[in-house]
Amino acid sequence: MAPLLLAAALALCGAAPAQDFVPAQTQAALSEVGAQAQKVKPASPPEQACRALGSLGCYLVPPGLEGKEPALLVYFRGFWSGHGNERVQEGERLASSRQALGFYGLEAAAARAGAVVLVTGSSDAAVTEADIAAVEAQLGVSFKKVLLAAHSGGYNGLLKSLPGLRQPSRIAMLDDFYFTDKDKVKLLQDRVAAGAACSGFLTSHNEERWKGAFKDKLDCAVEKKDALGHNGAVNACLAAYLAGGTCP
Repeated sequence: MAPLLLAAALALCGAAPAQDFVPAQTQAALSEVGAQAQKVKPASPPEQACRALGSLGCYLVPPGLEGKEPALLVYFRGFWSGHGNERVQEGERLASSRQALGFYGLEAAAARAGAVVLVTGSSDAAVTEADIAAVEAQLGVSFKKVLLAAHSGGYNGLLKSLPGLRQPSRIAMLDDFYFTDKDKVKLLQDRVAAGAACSGFLTSHNEERWKGAFKDKLDCAVEKKDALGHNGAVNACLAAYLAGGTCP
């Protein structure tokens, strides 16, 4: 396998428009938890090393993966505080994805998983096979394993992406239980039935939705993490979930 080619830059088109999966009744809840997130700061290393992927977001190769055959972690970010109820405009998505990379400790989680990390810049942004193929071509690799992680309102991008993506080996559900429609839950059920491992966490404000739509219907090991919180549990737990464990 060719070593990672880190010197090139991408100038790619964003994902094609897809159906919006955000029910109107979830907007208030998502806006409330999104407002708790840290305000964006100017990007600094390693955030600046996260290379633009068109208008989708950015991707980063953690140190130590050069010359190896990495996995790919796709992280569907939640709402970006101060930037509306749901969508981040295309011109702001690079800053948004870099903010998520630093704020949620995604480089460290990806490094522990032996993965390149691709971060979306808006909670509704879908990732396509063309996006993944573009990163593979740029780096001179072929991702043998794809890991998916969705936080908060990022469930919208996850659901929009699942029908067209290759089979993931693992899905991390990070307090993103804002949907209860059976057809949408089935998108996850089908991937788990095909072999994807699933785990994650919830906090109290999502507990009733999880009990009603997921608990006995989706084979996914979900922990309650109120003490760590809606945002803090991402930093504390994601690496463990990607490794198939529980949050320490």
